Amino acid sequence: MIFITLAIVAVVLYILDYKIPALFLFFFFFTSGFNLIPEEVIEFAFISRGSDYAFIILFGIIIIDSFCVKNYLKPDTMLKYILLFGAFLLVAAFYSKFYVGLTWLEIFRTCRYQLFWMAYFVFRNMEKAQLERLLVYLFNVT
Repeated sequence: MIFITLAIVAVVLYILDYKIPALFLFFFFFTSGFNLIPEEVIEFAFISRGSDYAFIILFGIIIIDSFCVKNYLKPDTMLKYILLFGAFLLVAAFYSKFYVGLTWLEIFRTCRYQLFWMAYFVFRNMEKAQLERLLVYLFNVT
């Protein structure tokens, strides 16, 4: 339960323009607590891995930024390739659901790491100084 609270705190920090601590928490969950916290401690309801919390943070940040940042989805070449990859994943998910017969939960658990391509939207709008500071913090932790 505490990890859900931390994920919500990360999204709130991002809203309050504390992007570095919010993204630090994102990487904390993405690496399952920098590989210091066992997976059994992180499990809660339908969430079975730390990356699920990271996905919740990422999804919350993207939704908030899409409403608050002007020209958030400005077209560029990389965006076209990323959206093409996302469309492929969507087609593969529907194929797995309706032809193979998997459940949505099984599909999500199988392809959850492929969904982190959406982090491109968060990092492309950050300044170089913010990214360097985040990298220094991550370097110090690891």
